[in-house]
Formats: sequence, C-alpha cells, structure tokens
Amino acid sequence: MSQFKVSYDDRHFIRIEMDGFLPHDLYKNGWLQALELFEKHPACHRVFISVKDGRIISNENQQWFANNYITTLKELLAKRHQTLKQARMLDGDYFNQVSAKNIYKTLQESNLPLVFKDFDREDRAIAWLIE
Repeated sequence: MSQFKVSYDDRHFIRIEMDGFLPHDLYKNGWLQALELFEKHPACHRVFISVKDGRIISNENQQWFANNYITTLKELLAKRHQTLKQARMLDGDYFNQVSAKNIYKTLQESNLPLVFKDFDREDRAIAWLIE
C-alpha cells in the first residue's frame, strides 16, 4: 500500500516517510504538507526522508516537485536566510534510484541553499541531521 506521511519531530525537523509507488495526488499532497510544516515552524530547516520500497517517480511528479515544491521552498528559505539540511534513506528498485538521482540533480540545479546526504541507517541520518 502506498503512503506518504509527513510529521514534525520534536527534535525540530520534518520527517517524511514514503512507501511504494506514489500516485500524483498522494505525492503532491505529501509535499504540500511538508511546506505547511515549514511555514508553521519558521526555525525549521532540516528534513529527514525515508523511502521504503520505492518505485519510479513519475515524470509528472518530478515536474511538479521542480516547478512547485522547490520554488516555494526556495522562497521560504530565502526570506529566512536559511540553508536546507536534508538526510535521506533510500530503499527501492533501480528505477526509483534513477528517479531519486534526477530529483537530486534538480535540487542542485535550482540553486536552493542545500546540504544533502544519503544514509543507509536512520540513526546515522538523524544524528547527522541534528548535529
């Protein structure tokens, strides 16, 4: 069953958990929830992303992410003079990994102030994120 869960962790970061193939509405609504948490918690500039049983990220989702999520997040961070710190655990098939690399490339090309690192264990990812 596909899911996209977004929450605010008491250690002051946004936790995003994705599981399975994400249809466009689920994908879009998940990232919109993340943006709402960024707005609700102005000091927050850290994100932990866990992808389990990841599947290919559709072109529609990749384009929406680039044109909407990144643009809005970039504006928020610029107003706050913040750099996004993002830790990601990626578990998925080959096509998901290729899609994830495309998303990362889009992030780099967007000039979004970003520090990004992939991890194989959640405890290591969160330790790096909150240091």
